[in-house]
Amino acid sequence: GYLQGSYTGNLNSPYSGTNQGRQFDTNSNSFDLNRFLLQIAKPVGDSDHYGFTARLAAGNDAKSLSTASGWNGSEVTVQEAYITYVVPSLTKLKFNAGKMVTMEGVELVDTVLNPNYSEGLLFTYAECITHTGLVANYTITDKVNTSVGVVNGWDLVQDNNDGKTMLWQVATTPTKQISWSFQGMYGN
Repeated sequence: GYLQGSYTGNLNSPYSGTNQGRQFDTNSNSFDLNRFLLQIAKPVGDSDHYGFTARLAAGNDAKSLSTASGWNGSEVTVQEAYITYVVPSLTKLKFNAGKMVTMEGVELVDTVLNPNYSEGLLFTYAECITHTGLVANYTITDKVNTSVGVVNGWDLVQDNNDGKTMLWQVATTPTKQISWSFQGMYGN
């Protein structure tokens, strides 16, 4: 896990004390406990073919994450909770089922992994954060893998319509310094 804090300044000093158009750095001229993230995981081992991951988030960022999931701005939220199954006869094929951070977009929900401290407007208004459903991943080589999934739309634990959303991704890492992916999403 990790602990992240910050001070966010705003030269405009908004009367409301809120930075507009921001996903996580919403408090103006304020010190914040952005996120405390605790991860509990059991990786898939050689003798067994299952594992799990649970990531719990607390702090100011968790309010935004819980609102996106329909949990009304709680300061504690389940960022991810999923099980993993690896097919014994096809060890390059694995399935994740549960709530997972999206593979879509450029910026990441874990701000400590982003090249920018503050997410851009597209992240705030156009990118999904999580998906709940089933995603299959197949490792073609140590440098190329593919994923395809069926999920309940985005930022929803329980589906809000009759349709499902399809996800797909092809990712490659030709060298340690270079990675590339092509991803898409279609559905409700």
